[in-house]
Amino acid sequence: IIMETQQQTSRTAINNEAEIKLTLKSITVRILTFYLLVIYAGTLLFTFIWDEFSAYGMGYNFGLLWMKGTLWKVLAAYGGSLLIEFLTLYFINGRRLRGMGWHWDFKGIGPYLHQPIPLRLCRLRLLLPGLLMGVLPFVHGFCTGNANVYVVGLLSLICASADFRVWLKLRPYDDEDLFREGKKSYEGTVIRRNYGKRR
Repeated sequence: IIMETQQQTSRTAINNEAEIKLTLKSITVRILTFYLLVIYAGTLLFTFIWDEFSAYGMGYNFGLLWMKGTLWKVLAAYGGSLLIEFLTLYFINGRRLRGMGWHWDFKGIGPYLHQPIPLRLCRLRLLLPGLLMGVLPFVHGFCTGNANVYVVGLLSLICASADFRVWLKLRPYDDEDLFREGKKSYEGTVIRRNYGKRR
């Protein structure tokens, strides 16, 4: 739900654990850069397909996409991503609320599980909100010319960008390794179970 920044990995040979951490400074810089890029590229692409490709068309579609009802679009994107993430963890946790908590800090807001979970399930949890709230609405809005759905998809992709960076950081590890989330957003520890696999 916000975005990444710098990723720092520290390994401890004694207990075979690796710390995954995204810092606030890096997340802020990346999300602002990505947001500006998405505004420009998203408007350019939408105008090229669905309107007259001109300065007037760019200005008109910029207002249509990013100035009209922006607050509701942001709430829909962020709220929908949080709901999907919560439901994913709820089912991973055996449809139980016990053992679930919420991160609430400057880096973001989101649910998490107190106990470690296999990385294959953690990867699902990281990618599913971006796929369902980002990629699918973006493609649907682009193909049908629905500006509101198109923007909600783009904003959801921005929200999912930090989760995607965590997913990239976890790629070298085995599916059966465990991931235990930290007390702050975008922090956690990989507990290695497959010691024979090279990293």
